[in-house]
Amino acid sequence: MADNKRNRNNLTVDLSDIKTVEGLHAVLKEAFEFPEYYGGNLDALHDCLTDIAVKAAEADPVTVTFAGYKKAKRALGSDFHNFRNVLNDVSEEYPNFIVEWRRKA
Repeated sequence: MADNKRNRNNLTVDLSDIKTVEGLHAVLKEAFEFPEYYGGNLDALHDCLTDIAVKAAEADPVTVTFAGYKKAKRALGSDFHNFRNVLNDVSEEYPNFIVEWRRKA
């Protein structure tokens, strides 16, 4: 798995080794510490991220940085676009859930 870095209000998720949608969801599950029942699809991702964003809205902002995303984008194509749309939707609805993108891991 990728080397993800987390502290209380900041999380960096390394996407540079992502080659499949299943691999993406496995990394996300580990990085965000999603529950065992996480469904590994975009609907489940939206639900779990919304839970995190609601808590951030009630407390301090949470910043998630996705590093090495260019490689994942090339590997996943339109699936990456759909993944990014979910993140954008959550961050637009909950301004205290901040998403950043960094090319290199």
